[in-house]
Amino acid sequence: MSITNITFLHDLIPFSGIHVFNSPNYRILYFWDGLEISKFLDNLESDKNFVVTAELIGTNIEYLSANPKISLSELFVINRDSSSDLISDYLLKQACLACNIYKLESHQIECPAILLKYKEINLNCF
Repeated sequence: MSITNITFLHDLIPFSGIHVFNSPNYRILYFWDGLEISKFLDNLESDKNFVVTAELIGTNIEYLSANPKISLSELFVINRDSSSDLISDYLLKQACLACNIYKLESHQIECPAILLKYKEINLNCF
């Protein structure tokens, strides 16, 4: 894993296919800044890796419903030592790109947030 670049799952596991999270953990990011990401990373278990998806959601309760969400990235891998600034910059860039592609204005999304779904992954098995 790299501390200078986002590490995508396909970079570590050389096969493609459908990846399904069984009972993932959730974290909603409201400000997408390095401090919020840093607090999230600090709560991860030491010496463990986690695979993550990121989705743009309109409000913090929308992820519980069947409302549409915008996927912001491929699966990527993090751990407690990952760079919070790198992740924050990446998520902000992806969210801005999604808003530009789908022509979303800030007034069209009520309380935009990023939903992280994450689950521990054992990279030694691959």
